[in-house]
Order: sequence, then structure tokens, then C-alpha cells
Amino acid sequence: MRRFRRGITELAAFGLLYLAIALQGAWPVPDVNEPHYVGKMIAFWNPSWVQNDPFLSSADAHPIFYAVFGWPSRFLEAESFTWLARAVGWLLVAGGWYVFARQLLPSPWAAMLSGLLFGLLQERFNMAGEWVIGGIEAKVPAYGFVFFGLAALVRGWWNIAFVSLGLASAFHVLAGGWALIAAVMTWLIYNRREISFWQIVPGGAIGCLLAFPNVMAALRLSWGVEPEVLREAYQIYLYRLGHHLSVFRIPSGALDRFLLLTFLWYLLQPMLQRGEAHQILRIFVLSSLGIAGVGGLLSLLELINAELAATLLRYYLFRLADVMVPAAVAIAGGKIILAYQDSGAPERRVLPFLLWCIAAIHVVYCGYSRLAARMPRADENQVEDYDAWRDVCRWVATSDKVPEGSRFLTPRTSYTFRWYARRADVVNWKDIPQDAPAIVRWWHTLCKVHAYRDATGRLRWLPNLAYAGAERLQKVAREVGAEFAIAPTWPPLDLPILYKNETYAVYHLTQPAESPR
Repeated sequence: MRRFRRGITELAAFGLLYLAIALQGAWPVPDVNEPHYVGKMIAFWNPSWVQNDPFLSSADAHPIFYAVFGWPSRFLEAESFTWLARAVGWLLVAGGWYVFARQLLPSPWAAMLSGLLFGLLQERFNMAGEWVIGGIEAKVPAYGFVFFGLAALVRGWWNIAFVSLGLASAFHVLAGGWALIAAVMTWLIYNRREISFWQIVPGGAIGCLLAFPNVMAALRLSWGVEPEVLREAYQIYLYRLGHHLSVFRIPSGALDRFLLLTFLWYLLQPMLQRGEAHQILRIFVLSSLGIAGVGGLLSLLELINAELAATLLRYYLFRLADVMVPAAVAIAGGKIILAYQDSGAPERRVLPFLLWCIAAIHVVYCGYSRLAARMPRADENQVEDYDAWRDVCRWVATSDKVPEGSRFLTPRTSYTFRWYARRADVVNWKDIPQDAPAIVRWWHTLCKVHAYRDATGRLRWLPNLAYAGAERLQKVAREVGAEFAIAPTWPPLDLPILYKNETYAVYHLTQPAESPR
């Protein structure tokens, strides 16, 4: 009977943790990055979903993720499929975290609290924009397997750890790969004398085999490419995604918050046990900080050799530390609960009470903000008027004047057009491809459509697509194979209008005018 009650307690704690994680990630569909990654996933299984789209037809950087997660998209609409994929991803994250936390925290409720604290801290104190709980993309299941690997690591099950981290790398080569490297560093520092190299060969070999297909997919993104194209692609990539890659491009407030959390983790060390499990975790976290430190040093190359900096910084060296420092502080919060809650002195119960209150406020806030969200985050600050944007996309999706396979020029910052309209988007700011030649083509197309040179020769973005003018849009349309454009109604364009509302107009770039409907 005691075992049964213990099992019920474990199940309840895990279930509540899963619900809290699901609530934190339950933003309206599509969330940030979902038009990008879910769109690629759907196109992987159903190439006719949106035909003739340059981004969807670019090289796949996460084929294992697309293959394993994407097949239900053959039977479900995009929104339903996204919720299903999210639910599975959250299950892996919740399961991985709970198993990991239970190796360090003997109480199921302390493990659950640590998961709530991790969700809060990782969302609020990341340095380079990394996130774990949210919509669905390849790194979500990858981090689930990273946590399973950490659970094995702190138990000293090195072979199981390397297999799990190999699985993580199979889903996301960088999220899992950096964790795998940190695990090797941990073994070298802590257990090299007790656990020989040959003892970890079986797990390491299996982990490498599991990661191999995704590693090869990543390497193929730059194979056989001319050196000058590679150099240009890497510099474009750093310019576009520098807030993830270089310490000089990370917002100062985010860096300050991360350093503050790291200092808090340092102050909490005397409160933690000195056992093997905590020591392994400590070294793993320090390894992740060491990798981030290398990223900081390489960022200095931007001041000396911009080309070399762009080549080396594209590997997201801050990614693992963005996850592991909040994870370590969250585990410390669970230890505080256990250390203080059973104390007879009332004043020693204040801190556990505050931690529970913070976790509860976080969950309530997540529930309120997600349920009250008026629009998906993918559209926030990206479109001029959300209702008008949905209306014009709906017209495109249902109109017999816009055949499947048509290409559109769309506003630069919007990236949900293909999601809502099911038509091809020539280029937008968000959807940068992953293979080097496509990155260069993407940049040149983006500038051709949306940019101009000022009197000093400096590249500037047009205020909106309509400022390009009818003649330029028609010329660009011929070069990129676009037949239509969606642009704000002001300034008006001397082009045939197929449809318009109070904010947007659909222009035909190649045929005579018709009366708008």
C-alpha cells in the first residue's frame, strides 16, 4: 500500500509539472518560430502544402525531427498538428526534467517545484535568447533528452547518459551537441580516473551513431560551396542572428540578468550537498559556462577579424549555459525547500513559502497571459493590423483569382503569410534558410525587395513594401517569379488591386486592373 501511495504521489507531482509546462507554452498558434519550423516539418511530409516556396524548398537542417514529429501532419490541419506536436514536446521536457530532478531531490514535490522554478528562471534570465518551454521546434525534444541524459549523468550511468545525449543531438545538433561536449568535459574533469575511456566507449559509440544523420545533415549545408559564398553567408548569419551569437550583440539587460543569476548560483553552492551527484552537476554547469566563455572570447574577434568571427560564432556557444544556469538554480531552490520546510523554527519556513509563492504566481501569470493573448506572438509587432492581416490572408487562401503555387511579395517583418494563406512567400526577415547558398540568395532577395541605398550609400529598409513603387515591384517580381504583392494601402500603388481592406491591399503584378472586392 505504501508503494502504491508513493506511486500516486509521483504521478501527481509529474502530472502537475506537465500541466504547468503546458500552460507556460500554450501561446496561441502559431508561436514564434512555428511558421518557420512547423512549416518545414509539414512540407517535409507534404511538399504540396505550400507549393513553389523558396524557404520551404531550402535544405533541411533537422531531418530527424521532421521525420519523427512531422508524420501526423499528413492527417491533421496545421493548427491541430501543432498542438499535438507541442504536447509531445512538453511531455519529453517534463519527463526529462522530473527524472533529472528526482536524482537530486528526494521529494516528488521538491522536484515539481524545481521544474516550475526552471520554467520561470529560464524564460526570464536567459542571456542569448535561448528558450526551452514554448512552441514546438527541434530543440524542445532535444532538451528533453538532455535532461534524461543529465539524470543518468548524475547517477554515474555514463553510457546511458551518452546515448541520451546522442538522441538529443539527433533532434538538434547544437542543443544536444553542446550538452554532449559538456558531458565529455565533465568526465575528463571528474571521473576520468574512476571510469576509464573504454568503459564509456559503448554508450559514446551508440550516441555518436544516433547523432550521425543529423550531423551529416548539418555538414551538408556548407559542403561543396565556394569559399567566398561561405564567407558571405556566415557574415549574413551573424548580422541576422547576432543577438544569439555574439556577446557584443546581446541586449545588455539580458546579459546583466544572466550574470546576476550565475552569481546567485555561486552563492548557493555552500547550501548544496557535496555528494557525487551534485558535484557532477556542478562541473557540467561550469563546463557550459566554459563554452559560453569561449563564445565571449571569440566575440572579441569581431573587433579584429570580422570574417573569422562570423565563421566561429555561428555555433551558438551561449545556448547550453542559457539552460544550465537556470536549471542549477532551480535545483538549488528544491534543496532549499527540503532543508527549511521541516525546520521547527517558523522563521526558517519563510524562504520555502516564498519559493512556493513565486512558483504559484508564475503559473497563474502564464495562465492569464496565454489565455488573454489576442494574437499569436508570431504576429505581435510584425504586422500593422492583426485583424486586417488575417482578413487579407483569408481572402488569398479562398480566392479563385490566386492559384496554388503563386508567389507573393509580402511585408518584410511578417512571416505568417504562408501559414494563413497557403501561398508562397518570396522572402521575409524571419525565415532565413540554413544552407550557405540559400542564405546568400535570401539576403540578396530581401535587399532587392525591401531595401534601398541612401545618399551615403548605406543600406536602409523601406518603411513598407508600398514605398518601393509600382515600377520597382514589377521589375523585382519578374526577377523572383512573383505574381502578386500584399502591401499597406498607403502609399497607394498604380497597380491592379484584387482585394483590399482598411490596412492591406492585394496587388496583381502582371495582369490588368480589376475592381477591388
